[in-house]
Amino acid sequence: AENIDQLVFIMSGDFSSALYVNPRYTTLIGAPVAELLDDPRSVMRHIHMDDVQTVTRTLPRLIARMRRLRRSEFTARIDHPSRGVRNVNVRLSPVRMEDGAIRVFGIADDVTERTRAEQQRMEQIVKQRDVLVREVHHRIKNNLQGVAGLLQQTADARPDVADILSEAATQIHAIAQVHGLQIRSSGTLPVLGVAQGIFSTLSNMFGVEVRFEPPPPDLWRFGLPENEAVPLALVINELGTNAIKHRATRQDGIMVKVTTRPDGMEFAIENPGTLKDGFDLAQISASVSGLGLVKALLPRRGARLTVERTGAIVSTRLHLFPPAIREDSI
Repeated sequence: AENIDQLVFIMSGDFSSALYVNPRYTTLIGAPVAELLDDPRSVMRHIHMDDVQTVTRTLPRLIARMRRLRRSEFTARIDHPSRGVRNVNVRLSPVRMEDGAIRVFGIADDVTERTRAEQQRMEQIVKQRDVLVREVHHRIKNNLQGVAGLLQQTADARPDVADILSEAATQIHAIAQVHGLQIRSSGTLPVLGVAQGIFSTLSNMFGVEVRFEPPPPDLWRFGLPENEAVPLALVINELGTNAIKHRATRQDGIMVKVTTRPDGMEFAIENPGTLKDGFDLAQISASVSGLGLVKALLPRRGARLTVERTGAIVSTRLHLFPPAIREDSI
């Protein structure tokens, strides 16, 4: 124990006294062995200030585990006087002696370089994963856009099924839009980025002017969780498509306004037009297109939809709030 390249020590079960400490203590901690033998609590002076609270909080649990003869392991940072901050891994093995007393046999190692290498390895893995994910999303987006393009070409050549195929093409474009955006570190997609891409696609596909009123910059903080991104992209796409289809005349455009709400954000999609007599959104059942699809895909929590007519304008409002969207720091 005197010559091995590890800190070896023996302590009482409650860590109140140090019975043996080998010379490696001086190299590892940067303090004389006698200091620990005289007062085991002195080691706390060498714990990095950011770890002191954690170690202090962990100590009672460690003592309880020693009493139950449970092996334990932990890592803490040490402020070494000449080597700077070091990561020290400590392994504890409690043993009950013949007289009934508990002795804790401990081994400690400097794992700074190993920890640093592991961290670099994990960072590299994360970078590789991000590159791979972006590449996969890029390919999915391109493939989906290719499929949507073929559907649109077929729609142009087959007027009898043009409406159905064009609607399917816009839905696929909406899904492609999700795959074309980079996921934030928080795991969300920017709501505004998704919406702007969708309305740009709708404008191009239908040849309709879509006036997207510049939103307040602070709305970029709202993100779509990955599991809600595709359903809500399809919802926004359907609401835009619905507004375009039900314009009063083919020359009319649509207006999109995005505003801040106390608990989230709201999209208002406005088009010149009318509503059927007795229109009631609550009476529309879930289906595979239009408002029926919107109702089927709308999150049960975090989304509210209203459709109303004011004069010659039909306004569709989509109110989004947590948990359907998430507020990120940007």
